[in-house]
Amino acid sequence: TETACAAEISHATRGCPAILIQDTLAQAVMTGLTYVRGLSMVSPREYWQVFRKGGRQAALFATGGHFLGVTMIERRRRARPWPTRMSRTISVLTPLPEIVKELNEFQPAMHGGIATMLILLVEEQEAGRLHIDPALITSSGETLSPQNRKQIETTFGCTVTESYGCSEATPLTITCRHQRLHVNSDWFILEAVDKSYEPVPAGQHSHTVLITNLANHVQPIIRYELGDSVTVDPDPCPCGSPLPSVQVIGRTDEILSFLSRNGMFIRVLPLALWSVIKETPGVLRFQAIQTGRAKLSIRLEAMKIDEMDSVWQILKQRVHDYLAAQELTNVLIERDDRLPTRDPRSSKFHHVSAELPQSRPMPES
Repeated sequence: TETACAAEISHATRGCPAILIQDTLAQAVMTGLTYVRGLSMVSPREYWQVFRKGGRQAALFATGGHFLGVTMIERRRRARPWPTRMSRTISVLTPLPEIVKELNEFQPAMHGGIATMLILLVEEQEAGRLHIDPALITSSGETLSPQNRKQIETTFGCTVTESYGCSEATPLTITCRHQRLHVNSDWFILEAVDKSYEPVPAGQHSHTVLITNLANHVQPIIRYELGDSVTVDPDPCPCGSPLPSVQVIGRTDEILSFLSRNGMFIRVLPLALWSVIKETPGVLRFQAIQTGRAKLSIRLEAMKIDEMDSVWQILKQRVHDYLAAQELTNVLIERDDRLPTRDPRSSKFHHVSAELPQSRPMPES
C-alpha cells in the first residue's frame, strides 16, 4: 500500500530496468542515518550560517528519472508539503543561464549537485553572472577531485562535503571531517570485488562493487552490482570512526564544449547528456564522443538487436531536442557502428568524452 512502501525507479548495472520498493522501516533507517550521522558532520557554526542565510536549500540534479537525490527530495516533499518554499530542485538539463537566474533569485543557504555542475557554477560566480553566498555545498553523483573541491571552497567561501550512495542503500556512506567516505557498514554490506566477484584486499582498486541491504524487508537487496570501482582504505581514519572508509572512482566523464551557430562555446554537462540517452527506451549501453566543434558521435548497444535502428532514431531525436534547448541546433549527431568499449586501464565505460586536443575552451555562454 502507499502507506507501507514507496516505489522508486532504479536501473541495474547491465541496463535492465528494475523497480525498487522500500518499506517504511527502510525509509526510517535511511532518514535516521542521513540526519543523525550526516548532519553530525556539520559544525554548530555551519548550522548557524545556514540558518542566518535563510535556510533555503537548492538541489541540482537530473530530474525526471531514477536518480537518488531527486527521489529523496520528492519523497520529503510529499510527506511534508509545507516547507517546499524552502527547497527547490533544478534540473541540470536546464540551460545554464536559466539555472544561474533561478539561483540568483532563490539565494540558497546550502545547495548540492553533481561535481561538473558545481565547477560550472564556480566559473559563473567568478565571471560575475552568479551571485550566491551559500554556507554549505554538497557534491554527489560524480567524482570530486581534491583540486575541484578546493576551487569550489575558495570561490564560494564555504565548506564542501561529498556523498556516495545509491537508491538501493541510502546513505551508503557519510563524509567525516577528514573528507573520508565512511561506509554505514552496520546497515549495509559493501563488497569490493574483482572481475570474478572475489574480494580484493584493502588498498587495491576493485573492478566493481556489490551492495547488500537487508534493512528493507519488502525487497531485500543482495549483492547488487553498482559498477563503481572503489578502494577500501587500509588504515583507520584519524577521525576515530570505527566504520570503514573508501575512496571512490565514480563518474569521470568530461564536460563537453560545442561551438554554437552564433560563434559562442556552450558547455554540456556529461550527466545531463547521460540521462537523456540512458532514459531512452531500448538503450542498453552507449558512449557519446565529441569528435568536432559541432559534432557528436554515439556508439549504441540496444537491448534487442533487431530494434537497433528504431532505438537509434528515437535516441537521435531526444539528443537533438536536448541540444536545441541549449541553443546548439547546429550540432551534427552521428551514429558510430562500433559498440561501446571499456577503458583498458580502469575497465570502466566512459559514457561521455571528447576526442579533441582542445575540447574544453572557456565558454562565453
